[in-house]
Amino acid sequence: ARRILELGEQISSLEEEMDRLSAQSEIARRTSTIPALREIAELAGEIGTLKGFSSGDSLASYLGMCPLDNQSGEYAGTKAPKQVNKHAKSAMMAAVARHIKMVPRPRAYYQKSWRRARSTTRRCGPWGVIWCGSSGVC
Repeated sequence: ARRILELGEQISSLEEEMDRLSAQSEIARRTSTIPALREIAELAGEIGTLKGFSSGDSLASYLGMCPLDNQSGEYAGTKAPKQVNKHAKSAMMAAVARHIKMVPRPRAYYQKSWRRARSTTRRCGPWGVIWCGSSGVC
């Protein structure tokens, strides 16, 4: 327990040092103005390289952004994927929400897509309009 407290204090002092140094850095000041940069960096850390994904559909599935087909006989439906990187999904949702909030053009597109998604039934729901295209089919 003592070692954990020591490490916590060490992390705090390192974070203070990073804040002090970043206040003096022009690059740090510029990057702090980019909307959702922190969330995007977290997402990039969770995903790693894109070489493991054959398409955007497989990345969307990995993030849990698009449902899986669930068909049996004449029944056709969808279900939520169970094997999802929850940290990456959370980072993606936070990045998208912040980007929509901070940047006018995506906000207008999203509001238009949201109205269209609400007026018709779409497989992927409101987020699917962004990830799966206007058709809502992944």
